[in-house]
Amino acid sequence: MKSAAKLASFVILLVFVGVLAASVVRLGAAPSTKPPATPAPTKDTGTQTLPAPHPMPAPAAAPANGERNGEIKAIDDKIKSLREQFKSQADPLEAQLKTLRTQFETDLRPLQEERTRLIEEGESPDLKALNEEETAAIADLDTKEKAEIDQVRQRYDAEKKQVRDSYAQKRKDLMAKK
Repeated sequence: MKSAAKLASFVILLVFVGVLAASVVRLGAAPSTKPPATPAPTKDTGTQTLPAPHPMPAPAAAPANGERNGEIKAIDDKIKSLREQFKSQADPLEAQLKTLRTQFETDLRPLQEERTRLIEEGESPDLKALNEEETAAIADLDTKEKAEIDQVRQRYDAEKKQVRDSYAQKRKDLMAKK
């Protein structure tokens, strides 16, 4: 079971690396000499979605901003296209892996159950009681772990919100000065 999961993970990793390499080759042909207009937002761990960067109002007459906005739009279109291309290539592979995983799990499940049954038949009553006690203790620890992880996530989410609010206020103050 573990080897099938490792194989599936390895195949997904290889496919992802191949698609990523192809994307880099396509985008790396003409590097831009201009610095990015705004810094990219920091990525977080995926516990919540990051809001889009706060748009700043453009000065009344700035022809360079129009050109920059055109470049940004072109880059956004390329990104969207590459994401769609990746999705169109990855979806069939994911479906194949899901089918393969289902097939092997269906074949492995009865064998694992039979193995467990045979092992348990040969155990003494004291060993069975000890195993059940261990299972209960592990389950209690799992419950405690999940609760503590949720508390940590909530704490960091609150801290991230404070940071975002602080920077939003700084942006607002900066724009008020102009």
